[in-house]
Amino acid sequence: MHYAQYKHQDPALVGEILKTFPFAAILVNGTKWPAVAQAPMTYRRGETSAGAVEFHLAKANPIADDLAQGAPITIHVQGLGTSISPAWYTA
Repeated sequence: MHYAQYKHQDPALVGEILKTFPFAAILVNGTKWPAVAQAPMTYRRGETSAGAVEFHLAKANPIADDLAQGAPITIHVQGLGTSISPAWYTA
């Protein structure tokens, strides 16, 4: 089964989600292997209209090198009992 891609486009909503559920998974398709790390995050309005998600990882974290090289990432925020509503997708 194929699910349509979904990502939030509203920076204010992303900020509110991270205020409510600040612990998230960082997914990266690294140069050696796909990897996931978890970290607390904050949202900062800033230089771009989208703002920025900020987090800290130790240099020894296996994904740190990939992030330093600019690898694209996906942030997965999951709160208590969360799910994605089909109403969020256009038909």
